[in-house]
Amino acid sequence: DVFRAVVKCRKSWKTLKGGKVVWPLHLEAALLEGLSLYQPDNSRETLLLGRFPMRNRFISEHILKTTGEVRTAKQVGSRLQQLRDTCGGGRKLQKLLSPVLNSGTPISNRSHYSLRRSGSRSTASSSVPTSPISQEFEFSSSPNVMYIDIVPENRSSPVACIYPSDINVTLDATVSSTHGPRPIKNIKPSLAFTSSFDASIVAKSMFTIYHVDRVYEDQSSLTVMTDQPVPEGAAMYTCDLVPRYWNLICNSLDPTEFTIHHRIIREPMSPLDATTTIFSTAYKFRY
Repeated sequence: DVFRAVVKCRKSWKTLKGGKVVWPLHLEAALLEGLSLYQPDNSRETLLLGRFPMRNRFISEHILKTTGEVRTAKQVGSRLQQLRDTCGGGRKLQKLLSPVLNSGTPISNRSHYSLRRSGSRSTASSSVPTSPISQEFEFSSSPNVMYIDIVPENRSSPVACIYPSDINVTLDATVSSTHGPRPIKNIKPSLAFTSSFDASIVAKSMFTIYHVDRVYEDQSSLTVMTDQPVPEGAAMYTCDLVPRYWNLICNSLDPTEFTIHHRIIREPMSPLDATTTIFSTAYKFRY
């Protein structure tokens, strides 16, 4: 709701040299998500002055983690001040900008954020989750970024599926196949996941596609693959990647301008239950 209200009230788009927008929609969404995730500490500065000295850096690191793009703490602070002044987002945004610290909550029960920056490149020793959508795997509330390497359209390459479960889910992971980088139009937009979660669980893939100042929504169903070898007690599931908008991305002048946020959500068992996100990641294209 806050994101939609902020976007609705935007009257201009500040740009850098070359015409690139400073805060395109996918970065604005990451900024607001980081703002909502931030938990103030009980330091004297926070309690007495209502200041949050680590917040801008927290959000800056969150943006880097979830989008792979850099926005400095100073840029974050400037944007937050703009939001405060314009009041876009109403009371909900103002509540996020000036959170009330619950001093009665033990520090151990609050969510804390490590300011240690992840490496810019994945390493061979990085841990690889064997079941990306397994119930046993504890996912962070914000997605990692997976890069899909592509080549210009003047090259030819066989069609292949994308298998995120075969790669490291790290800051600079690459969605790859045995065929290597290839033209985007030669990629079959099919994702495969190996998981041990209960087959009786009803789940589906939800996608949010960000492109400069536009946002698109899409979804696809999960299908069990019975003809693929998998570890005992596990199953392989597939789903189409942004089926309604894949051609839009393929035919665009620059696919690297798109960011795809992917969530696999568990459908509620009853009308009273809420949906649960059991997997979350983001995809970006790069040459």
